[in-house]
Amino acid sequence: AHALAPTPAERRAAVRATFMNPPVDAAARLALAGLETRWGSSGQGWNAVRDLPADSAAAAAWVAFGELAEMDGRWAQARTAFERALGWREGDALRMRAATAAYASGDAAGAIAVAPWPRAMPDSQRVAMDLLPLHVMALAQLRRPDEAARLVTAFDRHLAPGMRMMLAREVAMGWVRQGELARARAALAVDGAEADSSAAAGWLALFEGDAQTARAMLGRGDEQSAEIALALAVLARFRDASAPAVGRAFLTLAQGDTAAAAARFTDAADAAPGAASLLLLTAARFHLVVGDTARAAALWSDLVMKHAESAEAPEALLHHARVLLARGDRGAAMQQLERLVLAYPASALVPVARRELEAAREAAGQGR
Repeated sequence: AHALAPTPAERRAAVRATFMNPPVDAAARLALAGLETRWGSSGQGWNAVRDLPADSAAAAAWVAFGELAEMDGRWAQARTAFERALGWREGDALRMRAATAAYASGDAAGAIAVAPWPRAMPDSQRVAMDLLPLHVMALAQLRRPDEAARLVTAFDRHLAPGMRMMLAREVAMGWVRQGELARARAALAVDGAEADSSAAAGWLALFEGDAQTARAMLGRGDEQSAEIALALAVLARFRDASAPAVGRAFLTLAQGDTAAAAARFTDAADAAPGAASLLLLTAARFHLVVGDTARAAALWSDLVMKHAESAEAPEALLHHARVLLARGDRGAAMQQLERLVLAYPASALVPVARRELEAAREAAGQGR
């Protein structure tokens, strides 16, 4: 199958037919699934193995496809493949892989449903290392931090200090999602001074509007994430010690209400003018996530008009152009792209804008 990877698109139908022809062979179907994935069609890849007659060979093919999906970060497909295999080949290890994939795909409830439940076993150390973290993270995500805390307590003597601290942070964030900041801080304090000076403590400071403490704590540790990067970028734009509006915006985001978070970030732009352009760009992104393209477009326009010299203005123009292209308004999109190229010649986004502008012109039949 590896030798067939360079097959041109126009010849792939014949390759598919060869692998799909009777008799059904699990190894051949798995080889086709791998090819489809390399050709950029993982959905077709799953179709190649999905309907295999259930037996040990099919289960092995489903697990192998799940492993391919895992490596590519296609967690929903990995989960589907592993759960299909569970129908034939039961086992805690496979259940954990399915549950991990479910959690990574955003389904915390599904992760708890499929994962083996942590329970007292001869090898409770293994349970604490392998099963407990997933359950605690999923329960915290589902706003059930009290249950998560009870699990941590039940296995406390089997936990290494680093694991205990990580789980304390998860429990704390579970309380944050419920809006219980005092209980979140108490959950961190259980693990001592080190946890109370961690990134999680920095988040709590930010949620409470303590920008000065948040700057110090979020930037101190090795923990990295897109959320921390955004928070530090916003906090770097102003020097106020207190920023309650910014804190409320990040708290609403942590609680999982994306639409409300978009509104909070918009409000925060007025309260923290030094970070206004970044806050508006972030608010527009969240409006886009929930499908409110009209509000996102209004914020991009507002950003470019009021903060034309900001680093975010070219990005706002590019995002606006893409939304206009998606809804078929090619002329308006081209105007946005042309403005980006002409007004921001030093922007790193100019090459991207030029390519998209050229593609739009060709689609409109204008050429150069």
